[in-house]
Amino acid sequence: MGTVVTDVIKSVFADGPNSNPDQVDKARVRSEVGPTIDSELDKLRGLSTVALQWKVPVTLATSANITLSGEQTVDGVMTSSTDVLVKDHASGVLKGIYTSGAGAWTRRADANEAAELVGMAVFVRSGTVNAGKQFACTTPAPITIGATALTFVEISDQAALNAGIADLEATKADTTYVDAQIGAIEERVPDAVADSRYAHVVGDPSGAVFYGIDYGGYFLADLTKANALSGINPLTDASFVIASGTKDDTLAARLRNGVPADFGIARMPLTGIEPIGGMSKAVSYSPDGTRRVLSGPDFEYFGGQPAYGKSMRCYAPRPLYGAGRIVCVACDGSGIEIPDDPDTIYMLLGTGQSLMAGSNGTDAYFYTTALYPSHTLMFQSSVYSDFRMGLAAADITQVLDGNTLTGFTPAVARVGRLGYGGQDILTSAANYMQRMAMLHCGKTFPLLIASVAVGGASQAEIGPGTVPWTNGLTAVARATAIAASMGKRLCVLAVVRSHGQTDATTPAQTYADNEIDHMNQLSTAIKAITGQVGDVPWMVDQWSSMGEASDNESTSNSVIGITLAEQDQPTKYMISTPHYRYKEFYSPDFVHFLGRGYAQIGEKVGHAILTRLVGNTGKKALRFSSAVYDGNVTITATANRAADDFLIDTTLVTAQTNHGIEVSYGSGQFRTISNVARSGNTAVITLSAPIAGAHMLGVGMLGHDTTRTLATVPRTNFRDASTKRALLGNIPDPDVMLHQRIPVTMP
Repeated sequence: MGTVVTDVIKSVFADGPNSNPDQVDKARVRSEVGPTIDSELDKLRGLSTVALQWKVPVTLATSANITLSGEQTVDGVMTSSTDVLVKDHASGVLKGIYTSGAGAWTRRADANEAAELVGMAVFVRSGTVNAGKQFACTTPAPITIGATALTFVEISDQAALNAGIADLEATKADTTYVDAQIGAIEERVPDAVADSRYAHVVGDPSGAVFYGIDYGGYFLADLTKANALSGINPLTDASFVIASGTKDDTLAARLRNGVPADFGIARMPLTGIEPIGGMSKAVSYSPDGTRRVLSGPDFEYFGGQPAYGKSMRCYAPRPLYGAGRIVCVACDGSGIEIPDDPDTIYMLLGTGQSLMAGSNGTDAYFYTTALYPSHTLMFQSSVYSDFRMGLAAADITQVLDGNTLTGFTPAVARVGRLGYGGQDILTSAANYMQRMAMLHCGKTFPLLIASVAVGGASQAEIGPGTVPWTNGLTAVARATAIAASMGKRLCVLAVVRSHGQTDATTPAQTYADNEIDHMNQLSTAIKAITGQVGDVPWMVDQWSSMGEASDNESTSNSVIGITLAEQDQPTKYMISTPHYRYKEFYSPDFVHFLGRGYAQIGEKVGHAILTRLVGNTGKKALRFSSAVYDGNVTITATANRAADDFLIDTTLVTAQTNHGIEVSYGSGQFRTISNVARSGNTAVITLSAPIAGAHMLGVGMLGHDTTRTLATVPRTNFRDASTKRALLGNIPDPDVMLHQRIPVTMP
């Protein structure tokens, strides 16, 4: 708008026949300046009255009138079945998004209906003039394709933003300027924190670059909330202070009370858009100049500016509600990605046994108040309002009456009546997801939780056609109807599963096959209700309370079945964590958990959903991918991690015999192991003597015999090298090795 108005004013006020440039032609002012300003304001009004419909990015946009047929040069680039925004055609009725071809061009499928053009916005990947720009259609409804003239206006220019980022990088590199700013700022920093461990960096007062307090990989506060620590206004000051703390419980407590302690250096990266592999990718640059691509390989920058500098919107052609999905990707390299469709309410549906109902978790409640009351939701029920929807934790015959679910209310952990659980996995997972969304992406999203889990139920008792199965579909149908009454649609983001103890003796492959079959059937049924396109994946936690003695492998079959199911369907059936990581928080029966245990598992579930399910940058569950015998006395087991991301740790998890490794043959017969050591991303198992014939490598399988105790919890000492810490308790929270049984490859 500014350029158009400026040009017309320059024209009117240009020196002409009259030597005095102040003697303007009033008639020209009335006939040219006024209408031009009105026209530009009308375009802005058009944008303000409709919600932008972001489309898949186009490759090119026109900069002049073109013929809509044949491959040709557009904005300096030759087309070849290329998506082109035609915004400069001489005939306004022919403007829109087209796909080029040897013959007549055709309107692209997502922009060939009238409703798809109202508020349409799109990012341009390439071109001499238009690369990095975003354009929006300002023509109001009603639109008739081929009859209504369309108008497109530029709403952003990423190329210009990148140039600004480059200038900021240059400024940041000027140590003289930074040193001067440090001297100016230190006078305003309280003496309690102004020491050699405090660092000052130049920031962007506009908010395009965000700085915060980095603590254990999480941003506990943005600078507007940290003014009590620094005395600096980030909205007006050209420089400001950031800090990171040591990772201990004392500091966490002090930070919660607003008292600074043990601060050091931290800086948020600069963000931008760059062409990589023919796609426009969201990237960040760390203070040392290292570039990080922020999203997975099939995600492309979509449009919109970073939310407080924290996140950028990206698109991937992977189904969710529609043919693709839009997510907000954190700019800090954390891998956090959140769904970002403003017209959708997302849902997590809990299934399984008593662990998914929070049984025995009544000792402590960590989410008794609604942390995100407008976004973390459960059903409002005329019976009992909690995430269980009035269903008892152990009644397999109780039918859910959808009419009792009257709306949505903020989610909290509570006990309803006898037979109900307490603190639970779902509430913790949902609150963790919102906390990470706000800290890393600068925004939250509506998320409904509900569980139809039944204590002690087998696969068959909660499978297709059963009462619990039907209860789950009733909940989804009711949520869909309530969302529709709010002008929203419902998308089941995932089924969260905790199951296996009742099927401990079911053959492992049978259990895995049943899990995959039930997952696929439930996904089909849910999609028929909600209308979503993408399959509904399962996020599963792996139980660790099996009672295997050295002569009884059959009591852990379903544990192995869970591993086999993920191995077969790694993008749909995903394991978040084995339970033994949180063994200190088991309830006295060493099957269920105390409230703290459910809360910790929930965090792990939430993290896996955000990094592995919504996006695709997160690491898969830690497992051995193979075990190979060398023909002498050595078996080498290779982990699915890089060499620097695989450790043996006897502090995080109490040391286990041979770090949890067994080598078995026949039924309940085991070889003697002399040593287990790590080498790169492998575990090197040394046997006492050579072996022959078929053998299996057991991982984390030896444990409880006749009595369950803390010391006999099945476990391993293998973990990844992550420094991630849990929000609750600030405890180390890396990924630990799954329970497995792997065939040994013989020479």
